[in-house]
Amino acid sequence: MKKIGGFLELEILKGNNLFHKDAYPLSTGRACLNFILKRIKPNKIFIPYYTCDAIFEPILLNKIEFEYYPLNQNLEPADIQLKKNEYLFFINYFGIKRQVVHSLINKYGEKLIIDDTQGFFEKGYTGIWSFNSARKFFGVPDGAYLYSPQSCDDNFPRNNSTKYDHLIQRLIGNQEISYQNFLESEKILNSDLLKISLFSERLLSRINYKKIADIRIQNFNYLHQKLRDFNKFKIPKNLISVPLCYPFIPIKKIAKSNLHQKGLFIPSFWDRTISVLNKGFEFEKKLADNLLPLPVDQRYSIKEMRIVKNIIKNE
Repeated sequence: MKKIGGFLELEILKGNNLFHKDAYPLSTGRACLNFILKRIKPNKIFIPYYTCDAIFEPILLNKIEFEYYPLNQNLEPADIQLKKNEYLFFINYFGIKRQVVHSLINKYGEKLIIDDTQGFFEKGYTGIWSFNSARKFFGVPDGAYLYSPQSCDDNFPRNNSTKYDHLIQRLIGNQEISYQNFLESEKILNSDLLKISLFSERLLSRINYKKIADIRIQNFNYLHQKLRDFNKFKIPKNLISVPLCYPFIPIKKIAKSNLHQKGLFIPSFWDRTISVLNKGFEFEKKLADNLLPLPVDQRYSIKEMRIVKNIIKNE
């Protein structure tokens, strides 16, 4: 029975603007991959060496054999011959590899799994499994969307263990406290088959997705116009995707600590994971060591992009 009376809860009215209405809303990308692996039960899965260590949790949980594969400088996979009940796992890097995804679909069809956690605005693909993540694009504690080629039972309990102190502390300007809270929040996220939390669902239902997509694209295009002559990373032509960031590889390595001192905070993508093997995958290791994922998100306008551009050029 619903409890009546008492003090008022945090008031977040439910909106009607959910972006992924045709997907299964789970708590994390890991939960999505866990669900996929339990459903397809592959003999083996091929994964890129340049990847986040979070994907290993559901792979190991389901005791699936895996093998790394290399990428070329355009972040495209090598030619892989799949045997019966083997699958290829590919990441839509930075949310700008839509063309590569579709070429892989043409080649591998239903034996392909797409990780769109860096491409939130992709709404799935015909006949294959894919999933994305809300946390990398919006200020929510959890949320991921699973696209399935078949009808699925999603009768899972909600995630009621989310932490959101880091979001509130960041909003009111307590940066150091918010970062420590963020680390605590990250620790409790896992592969459990749970639905998205009510907190995140409510927040995501009230977002102006078109406005946010336009801002990200505008910021990305500005940085590309100003920095492409200094960028060793090849940006796809005629980009129509909504990017996670502007991937920038400088001609000469730039220390992130130098940027931090100037107020520009740049994350490191997966450097812990890619140090696993001592030999091989030199391109991926160099990429992780040199890549600067420059922010283009909806918090910023061209004014901030000019500051980012000037800092990078000065370095």
